Amino acid sequence: MYSKYCLLLGTEKNRFRALVATARATNMKIAIMAPSGLVNGNRYADLVIDGNPENIEQALAAVQAFAEREGMQPGAVVPLTEMTIAPGARIAQYYNLNYLSEKALTLTRNKFEMRKAAHAGGLNVPKFARFNHLEQLVTLAEDFPFPAVVKPTNAGGSEGVTYVASKDDLASAFANLRRVTENYGSKFGMADNDYQIEQFVDARIELSVEVLNTKTGRRVLAVTDKELTPLPHFVEIGHSLPSIESDNEALKQAALKACEVLDVEHGIAHVEFMIDHSGKIYLLELNARTPGGGIPEIFEKIAGVNMLELHSRSYLYDEVEVPAYHMSGLAAIGFMKAKQGTIERIKLPAQHKLPKEVFGLQLWTSEGARVNPLYSNAELEGYVEFFWPDYELNEKPKEYLMLTQQLTEQIFEMVEI
Repeated sequence: MYSKYCLLLGTEKNRFRALVATARATNMKIAIMAPSGLVNGNRYADLVIDGNPENIEQALAAVQAFAEREGMQPGAVVPLTEMTIAPGARIAQYYNLNYLSEKALTLTRNKFEMRKAAHAGGLNVPKFARFNHLEQLVTLAEDFPFPAVVKPTNAGGSEGVTYVASKDDLASAFANLRRVTENYGSKFGMADNDYQIEQFVDARIELSVEVLNTKTGRRVLAVTDKELTPLPHFVEIGHSLPSIESDNEALKQAALKACEVLDVEHGIAHVEFMIDHSGKIYLLELNARTPGGGIPEIFEKIAGVNMLELHSRSYLYDEVEVPAYHMSGLAAIGFMKAKQGTIERIKLPAQHKLPKEVFGLQLWTSEGARVNPLYSNAELEGYVEFFWPDYELNEKPKEYLMLTQQLTEQIFEMVEI
């Protein structure tokens, strides 16, 4: 008889709070998966499985090998990131565990299928079309409005998402797509040439709605304001809660409808929208996993509720009770981007010298590292978390972005190359 554990996939992508959150939700031991996970690995999980959580067949093989060696099988699988959803599905299917439906997997893991279903379900989406190679893209562009945006259909973290001002920029945009996705087959076990072109929306604001989905219902937890880099890329460099659109009922209803149309019945869904200058709401995409970019952490800071615990509970149980909460003040996270060059020195300030609003600071880099241009969130150097308990929100906040930039300039001493 095999004993059971709860498997978390994607904890290494800054979802560390999921470990303690899930431990509160179940009596099962908590397992994580990581390549060479036993060497300098995470020591906070009960169990560490040596494997690749982002590759479908490799992840299942790792769980099977662990079962044979240790006499333990998963009693639940909880995906935390975009690239662990499909591997988690394969494991859940093999062991007959609660998970996202086949319909939800098909529609949420492919942006083209997602857009088709959302449009058919009555949601506003930018005009879109699918392509696999440059010649096909050039042909589509003959009848497509510009400016436009191109992106992989199956990526995350803003990878490959590129603004295309005119048809003259198609070749360079396609080259960027190929650069990003050329290893997707070997790395993730998925297509490396599946792309989408879509209408560029001149947005007044871009934001996300975090929705809890369970077998018995859905609930909006929060609306998050986003800050993005200037064009031609769309990297998120800041998030803040609450949003100036928190009372926008049409927006929240659109998020709930998107979850229904795409058949999401487990977990937090990170539903991304744009609102144009006329007030029209456009669904950009729905990610059937916990939000990244520090959103769960700033939500917990301002609301006192661990979003990652709710996410895990929705895979463990049919019903999930959400504690009562109220958001007051402002919580935000700003992402650090140093100037291009080589990091000669890192000068971390003493904690007592940080602005009093800072409650967390994390670096992802080290001295001697090269700082590359910002194409996706993989090129960021770290983040700073902020909380103002008495902040009065009248417009989209900018203070945290300025403080993040000031701290970035203080911390990183660069040598230009």
